[in-house]
Amino acid sequence: MALFRYFDRNGCLTLENLNLKVTPPNDFDDPFEFSPVVKTQDLRASAEKRIDALLATPSFLPKVKARFPHIATLKDMQALAAPGKQKDALIDMMAPELPALDLDFQKEVQDILSRTLGVICFTSEPKNPLMWALYADKHKGMVIEFDPAHRLFNANPEFIKVDYSPNRATYDPGDSQHNMVEALAKRKSPQWTYQKESRLIVELRNTTTANVNGKTVQLLPIEAAAIKAVTLGVRADSALETEVRSALKNPDLKHVTFHRMTMSPDLFEFVPIDLVV
Repeated sequence: MALFRYFDRNGCLTLENLNLKVTPPNDFDDPFEFSPVVKTQDLRASAEKRIDALLATPSFLPKVKARFPHIATLKDMQALAAPGKQKDALIDMMAPELPALDLDFQKEVQDILSRTLGVICFTSEPKNPLMWALYADKHKGMVIEFDPAHRLFNANPEFIKVDYSPNRATYDPGDSQHNMVEALAKRKSPQWTYQKESRLIVELRNTTTANVNGKTVQLLPIEAAAIKAVTLGVRADSALETEVRSALKNPDLKHVTFHRMTMSPDLFEFVPIDLVV
């Protein structure tokens, strides 16, 4: 499967600096991104697990204290959580509250994950006119092709293909966070099917921070070998062509081919032509 990414004219920065912008989920166009339906399946088992977690993580107590006003301190919780009838009673008390806690968490998931994770999106479709319009500055930008055989994609378990479904992903808080991240990253509405998207999930601790056009962004360093080709849009100006040609003079990018999209004379489709570096 071929891999491409659309850029406005700032795609030159990727060629010059060999990095890719990493976008946190709460900065995506679609507000449903990384926003699951959170639902606890086994309320009693989850309630006991959460009680044990409260004992190990005192900072969590304030988050649920409003729902349990008679539990004022961690010491109160420890007394009630002792094995026996008292703990059973505490479980019975907490279990009915979990659906409300699930809903609270559901509203926070996107922001919580955005503190530590980001996404780089790719597509298998380099000629889609809608994507050129939306993501390549109305055909004034470019598409960069990446090598799917490169270790950036093959050595990374967090490179996944998007699954388009009308149903939002579900998450049981009793499941692992890793499983949640993969499930959320894979799921998008069928309205986005035209993107034919694959995603690289990136831990923000592996990125660098930079200022691009006055905005702070996270960047993932990449190897020049990961890049295969650059194709300009039909409306890309001569200044951008010159800028890209200059970037491709880098000896590390000598293998990269250079193209420009043209309009078919009789069909609604683009035809790439070769350019000399």
